[in-house]
Amino acid sequence: MLMRVYETPSWAREPRCREPDQFDYPPRSNAEFAEFVHQAARHWRGRVAAYEIYNEPNLADEWGGCDPDPVRYTSMLGGVYPRLKQADPDALLVTSGLSNTGDGSVPGVCEGRVPVCGDLLYLQQMYTIGGGRMGTHWDALGAHPYGGPNPPEAEPASHPPTGLYFRRMEDMRNIINDFGGREPVPIWATEMGWL
Repeated sequence: MLMRVYETPSWAREPRCREPDQFDYPPRSNAEFAEFVHQAARHWRGRVAAYEIYNEPNLADEWGGCDPDPVRYTSMLGGVYPRLKQADPDALLVTSGLSNTGDGSVPGVCEGRVPVCGDLLYLQQMYTIGGGRMGTHWDALGAHPYGGPNPPEAEPASHPPTGLYFRRMEDMRNIINDFGGREPVPIWATEMGWL
C-alpha cells in the first residue's frame, strides 16, 4: 500500500496561508510533521510499503494558498526522511506527485505570488536549491503524468509546453540524470489519466 500523508489540521497549519475551506496547508513545523509521520509509520509498520508526502505542492491551491516553494517542500522531506526510516526502515518515502503544469503560470518562476510553478522547474529546484537527493530526502519521485487530450504515446516535442502528456516522466528523468548524478531514482506515477 502507498499512503499519501496529506492535509493539515487547523492547529498545525502554517498561519500565513489563507484558504479557509481547505485542509491542504503546509505544516507550520517540519519537526512536528516529521514526528507525525514517524508515529504513523510506527503504527503501520509492515502494513504500508510507502508514504507519499503531500500532493502537488507546485500548485498554490494544493499548498494552502501559499506560494509554491520547492526549497521549503524539500526541507520538509529532509526532516521526514530520517524519522520515517527510524520508525520503519523498510518503508519508502515518495515525493509528492508534481502536477504536470508545463511552464507554470509565470514561465521560469517559482517564487513570489505565483499560483502555479512549472513542474520541471520545481523538480530542478528541489535538487539544486533545496539540496534534495535520493537516500537523504526520498526513495522515489512521485509524478502525475496526466495525458490531457493527448494519447499515451504522444511525443513530448510534438505538443505545446503544457506538460499534459504521459511521457512527461521522460522530461523528469532527464532532470534526474542532470542533477541526480548516477542515482537510479525510480519515478512512480501516483495519479494518471486522460480526458
